[in-house]
Amino acid sequence: GVACARALAATREVTLFDGGRAPGGRASTREGRRGAWEHGARVVDVERERERERDDDDDDAADAWMRDRAREGAFVRWEGAVVALRGGRAVKKRLGARRTATPSFGAVAKALLEKVDLRASARVVGFDVDGAGVVVKYRSAAPDEGGETRSMSGFDVVVLADKNAANVADALGVEELARAMREVPSVPSLVLMVTLNRAPAIEFVGAEIENDDALSWISNESSKPSRRRDANCWVAHSTDAYARAKVNLDTRPGTREHDAWMDAVANEMSESLLRILREAEANADVDVDGAPLEITYARAHRWGAAFPAAVAAGAEKSKFLRATSTSPTGRVTTVYAVGDYCVEHDRFGGFRAAVASGLACAEDILATKSARSKL
Repeated sequence: GVACARALAATREVTLFDGGRAPGGRASTREGRRGAWEHGARVVDVERERERERDDDDDDAADAWMRDRAREGAFVRWEGAVVALRGGRAVKKRLGARRTATPSFGAVAKALLEKVDLRASARVVGFDVDGAGVVVKYRSAAPDEGGETRSMSGFDVVVLADKNAANVADALGVEELARAMREVPSVPSLVLMVTLNRAPAIEFVGAEIENDDALSWISNESSKPSRRRDANCWVAHSTDAYARAKVNLDTRPGTREHDAWMDAVANEMSESLLRILREAEANADVDVDGAPLEITYARAHRWGAAFPAAVAAGAEKSKFLRATSTSPTGRVTTVYAVGDYCVEHDRFGGFRAAVASGLACAEDILATKSARSKL
């Protein structure tokens, strides 16, 4: 969504509604006085050997977009070893050079949207169509708007950048597009954000965890460029099996039931993380100098539909979904859907896939819609 909005905002009037406190979706950052955690996308991309060796003719818009951000200093290399942990022992694993956002995914997303009318903490709850165009109904959690349902009208084109938006897309009269979004199978994920009482005596910044029931990936967020090295912030991602067993989509954030459930998940994942890090320290060829490793802060986050398990039907070539509807008054509305579920990718390629989808959508809009179109 961010990539699409930025590409369009150079010549079009664009408003972006985001239900989160900051834009970016899973490429977002949880920040606080204790530090910062990238609790969605793990990296911007991974430069694998096969990618570095491919012909320039195979390059595409997403690669060019990523290089532009790197030249601007927004994407930088994240140094340090990434390993596989087997039985508490680190085995170096080649994942290629990794790049991450600096100072954070959230800060980069905001900077990229400088020409966009950004409405953060604005959850879209419905659509309508009047004589001026599409009416977007949204509930704002902004302090000065009091949680009231508000609306904006006059839009000619709607781009849905969250797969869950299918739940309100039916109101636009694009049932087939909404159905294609809903039918994409996805895998939930649970993420743990912690601070430690000290830096672990280990020689890696990230690790794929093998043969653990709860955790599949851990990373030292404080090792990223522009981060406080003394903050000792770590992130841990759940296994697919653990998330499927634990994720409860019936609870709503902000309720006591949801908070109690998330606290229980945080406690379980914390136990696994602490055990893994202590085993890694015990097996590392380094001296441990300091108090026993402990977690001083822990918070869990639920991604209900984190990883698409297939590409949306109809998006295989275009990298986006598109449909039109006609209102009773004859007004035609074009609706697009974009996201990583529109492009095939692996777990480390979700960010790039989302960018590719957004840019392809923007290109289609610029080629087919009037410069006066309001999006």
